[in-house]
Amino acid sequence: MPIVASGFSVSVQARGELFAQILLVAFYGFAFFYVFYFLLTFIPSHKITNILKGTLCLISLVLTGIDFFSAYYLHTGFTPALVGTLLATNLRETQEFMHAMLLPHWGFVCAYVLACGGFLGFVRGGGGGESI
Repeated sequence: MPIVASGFSVSVQARGELFAQILLVAFYGFAFFYVFYFLLTFIPSHKITNILKGTLCLISLVLTGIDFFSAYYLHTGFTPALVGTLLATNLRETQEFMHAMLLPHWGFVCAYVLACGGFLGFVRGGGGGESI
């Protein structure tokens, strides 16, 4: 999902460098996951390892969903400036902003959750192959 979302990033919209952005995200994303998964092999408990892998995947998908949504609908990246702006306003304004942005685009949010769930179900063993 991070690779798909990178196609809608602000840098691609501004400079039009789609292929370079996708390669950059793919390289750094896979490098991070490979290093993280390598470090997890040193944990003796498989249960803890699986929990950490699932947590990493969930955090990655949630942050990618936020980045994808902010790039596509707000035309801004998911940056510290955006988070700082949301945190600097009072709680009522932030809630109204989130309701005004999420409720009209609820279909997008549901489609993203279903796509992620379908992909994870396929990868985790529902795709007719051997489970990972």
